[in-house]
Amino acid sequence: MENDIIRKVDGDDISNGEELASKIRSYKPGTTVTLEIERNGKILELKAKLGEYSPSSLDEAVGVIIFKIIKETRVGLGITVGEITPTDRERYSIPKDLEGVIVRDVDPDSTAYKMGIRRGDVVLRVNRMRIRNFQDWENAISGLKKGDFVVIIFVHHR
Repeated sequence: MENDIIRKVDGDDISNGEELASKIRSYKPGTTVTLEIERNGKILELKAKLGEYSPSSLDEAVGVIIFKIIKETRVGLGITVGEITPTDRERYSIPKDLEGVIVRDVDPDSTAYKMGIRRGDVVLRVNRMRIRNFQDWENAISGLKKGDFVVIIFVHHR
């Protein structure tokens, strides 16, 4: 569910999105894993059967980051994004059918930077909301505030 925080996978602590992605990639499709999650302040244990990843036109690395907003500003994520232009698609080899917003700048002191987001990456989702354009981005981040957890799914294009 939205705003769930995955704390453990099969008993192993998960502290960020990279650890989660690495742990899940270590299993074969069809494997059932035990997830410890935090939902609305309560710890729950769930079983999940992993599906198969089929990359379609995305041969790039997909990243997932989860972090807590620590600044009391609307731009507390530390990244600046914009619409993907034809020039961006050529410069970063972004497939024509890939929708999202392109990362224009990343504050080197931000959690986003420390978690691996860089200029040229394409944001696909924020907290389960699909991002197709800048308006979707604005809608996704408009209600975020200090203390909220944010999940960003992005594709590296450098």
